[in-house]
Amino acid sequence: MSVDTKIRLRSDFDVRATEYVTQALKNPLQPKKCAGAIVFALGNLNSHDNLTDEFWSTLYGFLMIKRSDKQLQSLFEHLTKCSCKPDSYGFHATYVATKHVHGPGCLSAHRPYQEAEQLIYHAFQAINQNLDPELLNIKEVTKGISKTWPHKIGNLMPNGADDLVHNIVQWHNILPWTHTSTMTRTVLNVTKICGSVIFDSLIKYDATNILVLDPTRRGCDRLLQVLEANGRLAPYDRQLFDTVMTDFLDYLTEISAQLPISGLIFNGGETKAIQLCSIILYLIPSLTLACTDPIEALSFPMVSGWIAHFAGLLYQTAKLHLPGRPSFPVNPDIVDKNENRPPPREKPPPEHAISLAIMVSRLYYPCSAPSCQLTFSHVANEYKKCAKCAAVAYCSKACQVKDWKDEWYPHKRVCPLVCQIIEARGGWKAPPKEISEDWDGSMDGIKLKHDMIMCELEELLPKMREDGRLSEDDFEFLNGWAQRMYSTKVDGKDNEKGVWHPGYADYDTVIRRFLNIPGLGCPQRE
Repeated sequence: MSVDTKIRLRSDFDVRATEYVTQALKNPLQPKKCAGAIVFALGNLNSHDNLTDEFWSTLYGFLMIKRSDKQLQSLFEHLTKCSCKPDSYGFHATYVATKHVHGPGCLSAHRPYQEAEQLIYHAFQAINQNLDPELLNIKEVTKGISKTWPHKIGNLMPNGADDLVHNIVQWHNILPWTHTSTMTRTVLNVTKICGSVIFDSLIKYDATNILVLDPTRRGCDRLLQVLEANGRLAPYDRQLFDTVMTDFLDYLTEISAQLPISGLIFNGGETKAIQLCSIILYLIPSLTLACTDPIEALSFPMVSGWIAHFAGLLYQTAKLHLPGRPSFPVNPDIVDKNENRPPPREKPPPEHAISLAIMVSRLYYPCSAPSCQLTFSHVANEYKKCAKCAAVAYCSKACQVKDWKDEWYPHKRVCPLVCQIIEARGGWKAPPKEISEDWDGSMDGIKLKHDMIMCELEELLPKMREDGRLSEDDFEFLNGWAQRMYSTKVDGKDNEKGVWHPGYADYDTVIRRFLNIPGLGCPQRE
């Protein structure tokens, strides 16, 4: 068979498979085919390139439609009961022949929902390949001009950010934890594409703990048991460790980029995340031993360095440097990487506080009324920015009026001062002075742009103060507004009161187990 013939046959298979899956999942509450047949068609796609928009929107809609727990149970039972009739596609017949399944049903008796679980896993896996930020033109999606699915951010959050995160957490809670990495990856991809509009929902549904920290801990526990029994990792265990570590590290990377609100997103899980960094660093030597690729093995020291670096950032986010905070043993790499890191400033300079307040107000969408805790994700289209300064915003007209007449920091005084500052840098649309001409508008590029604008504002404010464009009274007034805004909208009540969230109760025991494994033991540090 010629190469051209093979390519044509594979292309024909993909066309038929996508048509089959699209028809089967048209009604997301009651699919037309059994799970096994759909999995066979979906899992045997030769390529995810050039698949139809209808296929992607149908597959994504099947995963993200809102369902009650009762409807989810009903869906799994429906997918389990095979009533597939012979059709021209032949996927069900091929699936049955391939699996050697006997009897009236399609599924194995010992795992009645196995194929249904596999369907959800493969569906999330396919979606993630299509949403890969390295392949997707994020700039076009955010502008709503993408020629392929997703065409705009609304395609990813058709019912809002809350429903999206709630649905993913719901899937996570009913599937085997070994399948949940695909859901964690979906959250990561959507976060990289949609940015800050999803953060409140991550906080509301405790997504960091449920989708990231919990699966990471489960994976580490499993690998620790394997090491205690066998002394080294088998290929499957190594693959599992790769997945767990990659998800965890990518999430830390993404959330640390949102440093002003990273403490809120971790939702009290910072200490656990530091402890997981330590556990993973103890596991990395076993991964190195199991690696057969010498080039790949060279990357492990760099990975260890990144994990130790993020542990240091989390240490500051959790404010573990404050007096009275408990100490706990960690991998020596964490101490060595962070021993020279200066403690965070308890009270940042005024120019930093003012710049940060302006950027946080503009980028993270809190309602600026001091007593209101609502954000964009709560009110969506009702959320309106101030037409003049375009920095602060409100969830309602009532909050806007209240903030305009606020007793201490009325927006009728804040607004002209912020306008003056932004106009001095050339307006909001002016590109940063140091930005590269080949900036491609990727999410990483957007974050870099915001960081550079923040730095420009920090440099600009002292100059405006010195040359009289901002009076001392106005400067102190803005600093007071900024301190209040940050403490009430970002730092959160827990951090304000100095509340410490404990880590894993058995963490010390886990570390001792590592130290008792030959070849992995090393001194612990605090």
